[in-house]
Amino acid sequence: MAASGIITLIAYLFHARNNEHALYAPSLFAVRTFRLGLAGNLVSRLGMSALPFLLPLLLQVAFGYSAISAGWLLMPIALAAIAVKPLIKPIVTRLGYRHTMVLNTRIIGILIASLAALTPQTPLWLMFFLLFAIGAANSVQFTGMNTLTMADLRSHQASSGSSLMGVNQQLAISFGIAIGALLLQSFSQASFTQYHIETAFRLTFLIMGLMTFLSSWVFARLHPLDGDNLVHQTKTIQIK
Repeated sequence: MAASGIITLIAYLFHARNNEHALYAPSLFAVRTFRLGLAGNLVSRLGMSALPFLLPLLLQVAFGYSAISAGWLLMPIALAAIAVKPLIKPIVTRLGYRHTMVLNTRIIGILIASLAALTPQTPLWLMFFLLFAIGAANSVQFTGMNTLTMADLRSHQASSGSSLMGVNQQLAISFGIAIGALLLQSFSQASFTQYHIETAFRLTFLIMGLMTFLSSWVFARLHPLDGDNLVHQTKTIQIK
């Protein structure tokens, strides 16, 4: 399947170069913010995409929570994602897209890795606080990445760019879940973990957190002024 996908991709590249009406024109990737936004979307979402799969398993399989209790414990992530939305614009306006994305990506990596410290005896308030922080950081990340990716596209590129960004997000979700499941399965059957499921979860969270933390290098390649046109455009609209 991987080989057929690579062959199909190469075939499409030849098609796009010789067809000015191609759905995803090569000129899209000449836009630096779009190119870096797609790459950042893909690699930084791997750890975040694995959480909806790993967290319910951790709470039910390792900690012994019921399915209903595990579902309620994930509620802080959704609440934080909604609550932090009004704060995203002031944060980006003050720090800029580059600094915001680099710092926030590293924060998410640390938060994911910190899940390895959870135990069945962890107080619910502490677990709530950690998951709330993850939800807030994820919300900033998703909004920042998506708006930055589309920031410098021209009007005739917006439709295909948005479509490709959506496909890229679905790939990131699939890869994140697959990598998380593969790591958890491997560690749970490894002799050095003594087949201990909690140890397997801890190692999985540590690796997924490290992957997310290291993905910040993609956003570090942004120019400090990248995305400023979005902030200035919003100010102009408000003045009018």
